[in-house]
Amino acid sequence: MYKIFILTFSLLLIISFDLVGQDKLVTGRVTDHNNEPIPGVNIIVRGLTKGTVTDADGKYAIGLPPGYTILVYSFVGMLTEEIRVTTESTLDVTLYPDIQSLSELVVTGYTYEKLDRLSGSVGTVESKEMEDIPIPSFDQVLQGKTAGLYISSGSGQPGSSATVRLRGSGSINAGNTPLYILDNVPISATEFSTLNVNDFESVSVLKDASATAIYGSRGANGVIVITSKNGKKNTSSVTYRMQYGVSQQAREKFEMMNSAEKIAFEQFMGRGPAGQLDPNNPTDKLVLDQYKNTNTNWKDIFIRNGKLQSHEVAFSGGNEKTTYYTSLAYLDQEGQALKSDLKRYTLRMNLSSNVSEKLRFDLNSSIGYSESNVIPSEGQIVTNNPFATVYLANPYVSPYNESGDYNTGPGLVGPNTLEFIEEGTRTNDQIKSVLSASGQFNIAEPLYVKSTFGIDYTQTNFERYISPESYDGGTGSFGQSQFQNFSYIWTNLLGYSKDFSDHFVEFTLGHEIYLNSQNTYGYVGFGINPKLPETPEGITPGSADGSIPQISGGKNSNSLHSLFAIGNYSFKDKYNIKASIRRDGSSRFGANNRFALFWSLGASWSLKKESFLENSQIIDELKVRASYGTVGNQTGIGNFQSLPTYTSVSYGALQGNGILGAGNPDLKWEVSNQTNIGIDFSFLNTKIYGSLDLYNNITSDLFVEYQFSRTTGFESIESNEGKMSNKGIEFTLNADIVTFGEFIWTLGGNIAYNKNQILDLGQVSEFEFGTSIVKVGLPLGSHYIQEWAGVNPSNGEPLYVGQNGEITNDYDAAGPKAVFGTSQPPITGGFFSAWTFKGLKLDAFFTFAHGYSRYNNQLFFSENPNFVNFNLSKKMNTMWKEPGDITEIQSYEYERQFSSKDIEDASFLRLRNVRLSYSFSEKLLEKTKGLFQGLDIYVQGQNLMTWTEFTGFDPEDGNNIATFEYPASKVYSVGLSVKF
Repeated sequence: MYKIFILTFSLLLIISFDLVGQDKLVTGRVTDHNNEPIPGVNIIVRGLTKGTVTDADGKYAIGLPPGYTILVYSFVGMLTEEIRVTTESTLDVTLYPDIQSLSELVVTGYTYEKLDRLSGSVGTVESKEMEDIPIPSFDQVLQGKTAGLYISSGSGQPGSSATVRLRGSGSINAGNTPLYILDNVPISATEFSTLNVNDFESVSVLKDASATAIYGSRGANGVIVITSKNGKKNTSSVTYRMQYGVSQQAREKFEMMNSAEKIAFEQFMGRGPAGQLDPNNPTDKLVLDQYKNTNTNWKDIFIRNGKLQSHEVAFSGGNEKTTYYTSLAYLDQEGQALKSDLKRYTLRMNLSSNVSEKLRFDLNSSIGYSESNVIPSEGQIVTNNPFATVYLANPYVSPYNESGDYNTGPGLVGPNTLEFIEEGTRTNDQIKSVLSASGQFNIAEPLYVKSTFGIDYTQTNFERYISPESYDGGTGSFGQSQFQNFSYIWTNLLGYSKDFSDHFVEFTLGHEIYLNSQNTYGYVGFGINPKLPETPEGITPGSADGSIPQISGGKNSNSLHSLFAIGNYSFKDKYNIKASIRRDGSSRFGANNRFALFWSLGASWSLKKESFLENSQIIDELKVRASYGTVGNQTGIGNFQSLPTYTSVSYGALQGNGILGAGNPDLKWEVSNQTNIGIDFSFLNTKIYGSLDLYNNITSDLFVEYQFSRTTGFESIESNEGKMSNKGIEFTLNADIVTFGEFIWTLGGNIAYNKNQILDLGQVSEFEFGTSIVKVGLPLGSHYIQEWAGVNPSNGEPLYVGQNGEITNDYDAAGPKAVFGTSQPPITGGFFSAWTFKGLKLDAFFTFAHGYSRYNNQLFFSENPNFVNFNLSKKMNTMWKEPGDITEIQSYEYERQFSSKDIEDASFLRLRNVRLSYSFSEKLLEKTKGLFQGLDIYVQGQNLMTWTEFTGFDPEDGNNIATFEYPASKVYSVGLSVKF
């Protein structure tokens, strides 16, 4: 303890020395290679955030604190200069154009585009916004970072993926997930836990047709383009990152009955394990006394404080011709629930080499391996789900009996959950590798050819073992299954790019082949030899039907063949036009519609460069954008739905084949017609900047079921019948609120509104499923259920709203219903606040969603007298008992039904991340005699606070029905980053 105190005191003393001192004033002028002044050049002290900008004449003045000797000069489109200040107090600097710089470029589908020429709607997330966040799955790191991109965290199981929607949901039966591109390779949207987000340089979120139409039949849901890191020329560095943390349950839910309350409740009802015991019977009284003396806290048994640790080392650098980046990383995360965890190992190797003036090679490769233990029956309302057991298991029952064995006696509802979890395993191991290799040959200065070959390979192994010793385990079982997903892509480009004085012309012609194949197999065997548990060798042969091993498997594939072209023209970077066209041919569709054409046209106008604004001292940038185009969607449908399919059938003792589906040779892509108008702006030397976008996406030819007459032998086929719209507005704003000396306060955020509406369903105008309805005129995800009207105080009967608005006690599941909002939030966004003083920085990041609701099935079970065998909420003590009682819980004599009572507003505001960090100054690092190039330490918290009216586990889970799912975790962590 004494050593920890001395170390902490020493660090604070060093930091305090670093925060004081008298500045040296440096003045000067910044010009270009023609000796023209450059206004708006950013000048900072290296190692600090302190800085200034040049005025209209290129002049500047900046204070240089003691111990700091280097000034950094940067400007869009110019090479960054770092100059060491010695004794001079006046320093004039010349900046030169950076032809190869990507700082002013954004990745947009096969090419880079200059920001001031961009006509599409594109959001960008930089590496510093994603690094060191304690979430294993990359998609969840993007929450709230870009307007219109809504990400719900889904399960809290370590490594689980999220639900991602960009500008709403555009399909009913097909997929709504964006297309993910990693280093020019399309990757699966479900396996992110094997990717290390610290390896990513930037993420571009392509939103409108101008940006996505070049991806043709896969771009309707938007495209997320990931660019991994590479080294920088003439540098070398080694970076080590470390993080330790602990996770806790984010929100305590439901006050449940203790033993005395639950026993009294059951005795009152005369139901349940305790309610059927007679306290006047000596034998029953002994059992009741035992129940009363037991008060099990099931949360302490199943829910724990999880641990988190990660370690990473990265090597980066290069010379004039070759750059490299290599990283090795390890992550170990325990979940909140017993026997839920994730271990991950990743390796990345990137290499770029200019072999000659005309030839360049790039190699980007990564491989990741993860192994996880997952809890069984997650989300289900069964007592072998620990998140259900914590609340629904009776407190008067212990998991162990008096002899220390697992309790299987009365009072348990179903199996002993602890035994079920501990006497079995449920593992999920995954290998994922992504490879991108490309070569570019410059035929002449404006003309080049480029060829890229990419591979995305994923292998998932699932293993399930149930011990014969476990309750209801029978003779035991052991099963394994494997899923392999392999895809490769070969892209060939012919490109031309040339500046002609005030004119810029660029075009790209492309040819692409994509092939995806999937292989699955699995088996489960029964009758386990106790001496060989958790192995296939332990399966003993059997002859009875219940012991014969079961085997399954299959193989299928699909392919895509494409031709495309992109053209860009710009006049003085003031008037910009972009056009793209793509012809896709897919194996998934029938001969009548195998090929389709997708296209887009976009334009932008930079008003700042007009004579009436170019001399404005207030407006730095003002640009108007507009685009229109068509994009397709083929995700979420099978590979053979255009063809007649067959399956094995049995008739009595005979086996044979039968027709499974009729197939539809006219099946084709869903097509989204997208319009976007946007404005980009920047004021007061970029102290205020942002964007505004309005869009209208109309998706036609939706996949819906076309109903047949049963006399045909088929019920339905997949057909293109529906139509849906998503209209909305997105707004992003960032500002330096206060800049006082070396203190900077920055505030920013984004908000998006999306209105979803179903326009057409083909043969029908509506159809129901569960507690939802799909209906023309309503948004997707609309809740549809009978309206709750309260409890009759005279007799405790539940009341409902009838067909004509009357109050009735007649519940009819197929009767009158009403719409109660939607499960898809129309308003989403995120915002941040950052305070910086020298090397000290405090960041707070919030996300929110508003205007949506969820069906709370957790409430339905915990406040339901029909489920008296389970433990119940303390609110059940307010149940109607006698005439005159005013309550919302009906008498136990009446069955509780699904109704609007359990639909709750799920709007929320969540403090997603708070981070306090300190970057050691150059002055201190110089004392290490060149050992350290950088040193950062930080503490942070994830999911610390949530404000919501929703009473379930987690308001932002992706499902419209809230079951007992794995909730999000609250994480506290400390870490450091050292650069050598």
